[in-house]
Amino acid sequence: MRILLVYCFLIPFFSFSINVDSLTSILRKEKKIDKKIDLYSIICENSEGTQLLRIAKEYYAFSKTNRSEKGVAQACDNLGYYYQVNKPDSAIYFYKQALAFYEKQKDTIRIANFHNQLGVCYFTKGDLNTALEHYIKCSEHMAEKKGFILNNIAQIFSKLGQIDKALTTYSQSIDCFNLEGDSMMAAAINQNIGMMYLEKLEYDKAEKYMLSAINKISPQHYSYIQGLANLGLNYSLKGEPEKGKIYLLKAASLLRKENNLKGLAFTLANLGTTYSLLGKDQEALTYCIEGYELSKKLGFLENIEKTSRMLAHIYEKKGDYKNSLKYNKIYHQSKDSIVSEKIANKINESNIKYESTLKDLELLKQAEKISKSEVLIQKQNVEAEKKRKFIFILSLFGLFVFSFSIFIFRAYKQKQQANKIITQQKNEVEKQKQIIEQQKEIVEENQKEILDSIHYAKRIQNTLLAHQDFVDENLPHNFIFFNPKDIVSGDFYWAAKKGNKFYMAVCDSTGHGVPGAFMSLLNIGFLSEAINEKGIEKPNEVLNFVRERLIANISKEGQQDGFDGILVCFDNANKQITYSAANNSPLLIQNNLIIDLEADRMPVGIGERKEDFKLYTINANPGDTLYLYTDGYADQFGGPKGKKFKYKPLNELLLQNNSQPLHEQKNNLKLNFENWKGNLEQVDDVCIIGIKI
Repeated sequence: MRILLVYCFLIPFFSFSINVDSLTSILRKEKKIDKKIDLYSIICENSEGTQLLRIAKEYYAFSKTNRSEKGVAQACDNLGYYYQVNKPDSAIYFYKQALAFYEKQKDTIRIANFHNQLGVCYFTKGDLNTALEHYIKCSEHMAEKKGFILNNIAQIFSKLGQIDKALTTYSQSIDCFNLEGDSMMAAAINQNIGMMYLEKLEYDKAEKYMLSAINKISPQHYSYIQGLANLGLNYSLKGEPEKGKIYLLKAASLLRKENNLKGLAFTLANLGTTYSLLGKDQEALTYCIEGYELSKKLGFLENIEKTSRMLAHIYEKKGDYKNSLKYNKIYHQSKDSIVSEKIANKINESNIKYESTLKDLELLKQAEKISKSEVLIQKQNVEAEKKRKFIFILSLFGLFVFSFSIFIFRAYKQKQQANKIITQQKNEVEKQKQIIEQQKEIVEENQKEILDSIHYAKRIQNTLLAHQDFVDENLPHNFIFFNPKDIVSGDFYWAAKKGNKFYMAVCDSTGHGVPGAFMSLLNIGFLSEAINEKGIEKPNEVLNFVRERLIANISKEGQQDGFDGILVCFDNANKQITYSAANNSPLLIQNNLIIDLEADRMPVGIGERKEDFKLYTINANPGDTLYLYTDGYADQFGGPKGKKFKYKPLNELLLQNNSQPLHEQKNNLKLNFENWKGNLEQVDDVCIIGIKI
């Protein structure tokens, strides 16, 4: 819009370049409204930064005062352009005014343009649904060259988890670019489609589209480098790491030349994963360290999580438990930060529309203030012209009086000013002292409120955990060892009874502390919904249901949030025990022997695999003991060498204590855990439940 207006008015005023200062001088002297409107338009179109803001505000006020709808629309276009990047709420306010004018004019080109601009603003704010509405309206008003807007629509469908719609729209966008002869953009969209299939773990389809993309893109183009990196990752995940290594190394080399640090950090992390898959731990370590340090420098949180997890794993394999503990701690911290950030973002989204409304009202007030100021200035100019001669004569007399008076009062004013400064300084010292005291009280109060909130959250979480009396009533011989890392926990144990069936779950949610507690409450709610509301009876079908609920509600953008855990069903009518397990395996001790029970190697949530959970049956006899636990006990660092406790010693400890009463088993587990941990920090939440059949 701004470019079109420049060309419309360029020829009548200038032959080569536009001098904004000269035009501004002409504008101040011009009396005719139509010509002033034209001048304002040209000056705005050739201004940037604060100069654009100042002129556009004047243009807006002048057009309002003189009731020029066209001028208001053009001024709003320029104000929206100024605010679009850093203040999308303000840009939306002005763009909507401009759009209303051009809708009355039925100017389809400008209507399409403003819907596109509004889509960009809402996308910047994170309001994807509203952005999608404007992009679709933009597309409806465009007769040709729809490739870019269809690409924008497809990207939003993808972010909203509407994969089929995204793929269909991407295909339509490619058709448009092919008709327009833009092979580069068609190739770039093939790249987007390939990444979508990669996220769906459909590696062959991803490979097809990625190869099609890089074969059509110039090697000098950034999309070509990105395509190499994505194709390498696809091959590594597909099970062809040797092939993936070739593409990733080439991409890393080109990214170094381009000094693309974020792309390089991501590629280095994938190289570390690839070399680890090849069994070359030293090379994997080198690339992961470089990727970690670069990600840390850039503040690339997702890549810090990925590389620190790999480093902890590699150092553990090499027997360097000190570094393994270091990077394991960094991994958990970064993972918790990501989860907290996601939760905070979801909470903040609910305030966007409210804040936007307040800002729009404030902008309206400012605009009205500017308009009134313009009228006042014009009136003052007229009055000043009439009284010029009178003021000139009066000023001569006033100059004489002023010269005489200033000599008399100068000494008095200097003394008065000195006293005022001393008083101000004294008041400022007292004010700063009061501010410091108030800030101290605020910090202490906030800290108390945060701790009170967390303790209250603990009370809420405890009410949702399985009550000991309820468990004792249905499983008379049991013990529960529950030891959260923080005040609230990501681990949880939960029970429910439906008819003759009693269900017991022991689970480890994503994260620990406050983020983990949020997830545990959500997971408990979905488990309860499956059994108590939906009437699902088989443990594997319960986990399938909970996984779908998690993906639908919090994993739309590919977040791997959920839990690992075990759900056991005690069928009192049929005297049968069945269970389903996600990553964590139950343990049965029978005839003084350890029997490792099976588990599905996938989480309840988004993972590398998404198959139906299996239903397993436990062939237990009276006197056997069933143990359900999370990974916190086995992953705890400690002992003389600061190593992990691990699963095998844990199972042997349970076997060793198996003959003792259940309450003594619990006490022995707790004592052994504290002795092993020593002075080291607790790594994760701990939950172990023992059940005597």
